[in-house]
Amino acid sequence: MSKLRIGGRLYSSAWQRAKNAQRGGRARARVHSAEWRRRSAQHAARARWNPLRVSRGLPPLPDVVVEPVQRPRAIFTRECRDLARRRAAYDGVPYRDAMAWDPVVVSLVCEKLGIRYRGSA
Repeated sequence: MSKLRIGGRLYSSAWQRAKNAQRGGRARARVHSAEWRRRSAQHAARARWNPLRVSRGLPPLPDVVVEPVQRPRAIFTRECRDLARRRAAYDGVPYRDAMAWDPVVVSLVCEKLGIRYRGSA
């Protein structure tokens, strides 16, 4: 009797697209330098465990400086999120990540970065 899997993570279309596009995991490991990956992992571990260290009376470990990725898409995403956070604070509403992809926000960021915007706003 054959056991065919119908659902699950490995069979979702998003996972298949990510696998075919080679995003995440090993693809990410090939893109970033070993030093950047080490610093990023240390930063994440310290962000996770420092509150526990403090609650146990131990001194927190110093933060590790991790430089943000400077690729065009990463810069665009950061700018969109920053503008959306400022707009949410001004409006007095909690920030949600979907606010960063509002057509008005995207068009303003495109204008700031000198990118041609092909949207409807």
